[in-house]
Amino acid sequence: MQDNRNPFIDNPEWGVYVFAPETIGIDELKNDKFVVWYSNQSLFWKSIKEGQLEIYNIVGQKILSISINEGQMHKQLNLKKGVYIADFKSKNRTVLKFVVK
Repeated sequence: MQDNRNPFIDNPEWGVYVFAPETIGIDELKNDKFVVWYSNQSLFWKSIKEGQLEIYNIVGQKILSISINEGQMHKQLNLKKGVYIADFKSKNRTVLKFVVK
C-alpha cells in the first residue's frame, strides 16, 4: 500500500467536512443534518431523514428528482462542470446546499 495515499480518494465524504463547512447553504434545522457532494461521476448524500432530493442547475432547470430512503447514499450522475443546487425536502423541512463540480 502506498504510504502517501490521499485519504479523500478512499473517503470522499471527508472532503465535505474539510472543504464545505456547514455554514454553506441554508439549513433550517440544528439536529437534522443533510450533506451532499459530487465525486467520481456520482452524487453522494448523508441524511438522517427520508425525503425528496431535487438537483437544479444554476439557471433553475431540474436535473434530478429522487426519493431518499434510509441506507441509500448515492446515485450515479454525470454532471457538467458548474454549480448546482440540492434541494432536500422532508415532512416539514427544506434544506438547500450548493454542489460544485
